[in-house]
Amino acid sequence: PSDSIQRIGNGTIITPFVVKENRYVKQHTYPGPGTYSLYSEDPNRNGGINNIPNSIDVIFSITSVLVISADTEFGVFNNSVQLLNAPKDDACSNALWLHNPVTVDPDGDSLAYELIPCTGSGGIPIMDYEFPDEYQSNHGLMTIEPFTGHVCWDVPLFFGENTVVISNTEYRRVTLVG
Repeated sequence: PSDSIQRIGNGTIITPFVVKENRYVKQHTYPGPGTYSLYSEDPNRNGGINNIPNSIDVIFSITSVLVISADTEFGVFNNSVQLLNAPKDDACSNALWLHNPVTVDPDGDSLAYELIPCTGSGGIPIMDYEFPDEYQSNHGLMTIEPFTGHVCWDVPLFFGENTVVISNTEYRRVTLVG
């Protein structure tokens, strides 16, 4: 079953960047233990993104996974992780770029990070999407530290906008919870 959530307000501009933050808030009771996907898509992706062909025509989507365990040892509540750094950052060509989303989990769960392909309509990976270091002929290697989320792009070559996705996986003790 699916449910829709309306956006609250008209969005907030995150400074110092011109990024619109949309908020969707709703309390939902799930029917019981299981794995649930929380999914959103927006048709308003920027045009001219270097690593997404025809980006203006490609839907932006994001997915979260919530795992509800029948084992009450893990508790009955699970809060989403909080990203304390703005989701946009500026890199300079021919210079090392470092970024960290500064992610915290209100429940104290452990987090693991990885770079994954961007997704479009239906949450499906975008055809012909390339990680930024791939379209730059493997120069400018981009890596992520799996326990801290620290991203390093070792000397990007080209000017322009690029899109990357940092996936974070949430564990309570050693059990996947989101």
